Amino acid sequence: MELGFYNPEYVAELLGITPGDKIADFGSGAGHIAILLAKKTGPEGQIFAIDIQKEALEVLQSRARLEGLLNIKTIWGNLEKIGGSKVDDGSVDLVFISNILFQAPQKDVIIKEAIRVLKPGGRIALIEWKIEKDSPLGPPPEARISPDAVKSICESNGLKLASEFDAGSHHYGMVFIK
Repeated sequence: MELGFYNPEYVAELLGITPGDKIADFGSGAGHIAILLAKKTGPEGQIFAIDIQKEALEVLQSRARLEGLLNIKTIWGNLEKIGGSKVDDGSVDLVFISNILFQAPQKDVIIKEAIRVLKPGGRIALIEWKIEKDSPLGPPPEARISPDAVKSICESNGLKLASEFDAGSHHYGMVFIK
């Protein structure tokens, strides 16, 4: 199955997003994923879209208003600081982290922040660039993070690997449980 860059709808289906879920979208950018997740969780759900770029969050707010999505809260935050997401301890069912670990100097802190905001038994879904892909798309291969490195960071912080999946022709995905 060719998923191209990566298919957020396919990933959301794999993750079993349901109405009422509370989800933190770490590194939400302009919110393509946050919009999709907000539709999947419905008005009883809540999406915390966190990014360090104010401009991207402003774009997301406009898009959410246009689509009538009132369940997205944009948060200007620094995910490389504990408490930097500004989301309450133990308050979300899922943390979605897509294409940010490879560019973050403090990968371990991002994972610790995700664990902090997760409810017991909550999940972290990670999507990153495949290392072996020689492609003009994405970061250079030496800047990417391997699946083994992701597993090591997550497992050393007490997370349990629940599943791995092919997120597209250029991405891999993993789900960890708190």
